[in-house]
Amino acid sequence: MTRPERLEFWPDYSRVLLHADGKPVPLSELPLPSEVADQANAWVARYDDAKLLPGDGRDEPWIAEGRALFGVIRSSLAAHGIALDDWEGIWE
Repeated sequence: MTRPERLEFWPDYSRVLLHADGKPVPLSELPLPSEVADQANAWVARYDDAKLLPGDGRDEPWIAEGRALFGVIRSSLAAHGIALDDWEGIWE
């Protein structure tokens, strides 16, 4: 796989976290520390749309964990010339 120059961060039900032009990019194919990839995979495995809805169902701890992961992943990828976009406007 050719490394993309820009990735989008948006979790979904298929346990995919990063996308390039809307297509899934496995974390294992990116220059990320294994512990970061493992943590991100575990986090996205708990994805549910309801976690993001306003109100009682909103999962603030899960969202905070996602924001922290976004920062770590963005820094890790930036060191390799890959930009990370907050596609949903939630994570940055």
